[in-house]
Amino acid sequence: MRCSKIRRLLGGYVDGYLAPPVAAKMEQHLDSCPACAEAVDKTRSLEELFRTEHVPAPPPGLVGAIRLAAAAPAPSRRPVSVFDPGRAWLGRLAMATAVVLVFLGGSYLGTLAVDTPGRQTAGRSSQGLQEIVADTFSALPGGSSIEPVLAVRQPMEDVQ
Repeated sequence: MRCSKIRRLLGGYVDGYLAPPVAAKMEQHLDSCPACAEAVDKTRSLEELFRTEHVPAPPPGLVGAIRLAAAAPAPSRRPVSVFDPGRAWLGRLAMATAVVLVFLGGSYLGTLAVDTPGRQTAGRSSQGLQEIVADTFSALPGGSSIEPVLAVRQPMEDVQ
């Protein structure tokens, strides 16, 4: 047997749980290996110490308190809500984020709708965008017309 296997079987050997053939091989190894024999002696003395050592009794009421705590139901966890007073900042953050996104999205769409002289509009014309918006409004219930609002803006002339 190797020392590594002896170390794994050490507890079973000291407690007398090993099969007789395995215990015989282990004893042969222990006769020729002083390091493993010392490990067996230390394990035996440690187990003897545990058997003879006096374990103090627990303080009065400790066992009952542990049983009571183990029998008590676990506290329920309620879901996180943005309306919780302690989490009001979360709702404010969500609202601020929505406002910023709407502003940025509107600004981007505004740049698509306005023709700036000398600027390419990446293949989209303001007239095409105006037609899309007009079609969208005409499809709404009531069929309102938005054409006057979408009139093509003419460059302002210098007023003197």
